[in-house]
Amino acid sequence: SIEDYWDFGFVQVSTDGGETWVSLENEYTTYEHDPNAHPDIVANLPGLTGTSPDWPDWTTMTFDLSDYAGMNVLIGFRYMTDWATLYEGWYIKSASVSGTPLELTPAYPEADFKVTVIYVFECCGRTIYIPADMWLCDKTEVGFAFGYAKGPVYIILAISPIMEKGFVDYAFKVAPLRLRICRGRLLESMGSLTMPKFRTKTDGIDMWAESY
Repeated sequence: SIEDYWDFGFVQVSTDGGETWVSLENEYTTYEHDPNAHPDIVANLPGLTGTSPDWPDWTTMTFDLSDYAGMNVLIGFRYMTDWATLYEGWYIKSASVSGTPLELTPAYPEADFKVTVIYVFECCGRTIYIPADMWLCDKTEVGFAFGYAKGPVYIILAISPIMEKGFVDYAFKVAPLRLRICRGRLLESMGSLTMPKFRTKTDGIDMWAESY
């Protein structure tokens, strides 16, 4: 199911290799939308919204491609939602053009893995909090950034595209922590801090991080 008039599924055609897309329409699609729907969603109308008319059975739909006869085109299935209410979305069992089956290959967007942890330790009678934003760039496979937290906050946040069920192990080290006085002269080096190992887990819907 799709949130009525807020979220939509689109059957689209591209004639320029995927640079631009045009949404197709049939008896099930609509241009109607909530006045506050996301503008990017509105720009892709017409689309499919609400619940399949044959639910819980599959609904067979056809779209007219006669305007593209003799052309090399790409056909895409796009689902768009906003940051608020999110329903289950849609499922596409199969697709074909003039009886020729299409290979339905998901086009996952590029997304870098990121995890934020708060490392907490005692130093000179004080509790030190170091938030570490760690990410893994698809191209370089490295990346890090550090800052100081102002209060006792414990956060573990994992952001990654959900694909197949399972888990992956990862570990990292923090560079030597150096404490400086106001003039910038090195006061004390705490040495290398080895962070605990974390394992990301997913049930196919949610993702979380666990230390071990």
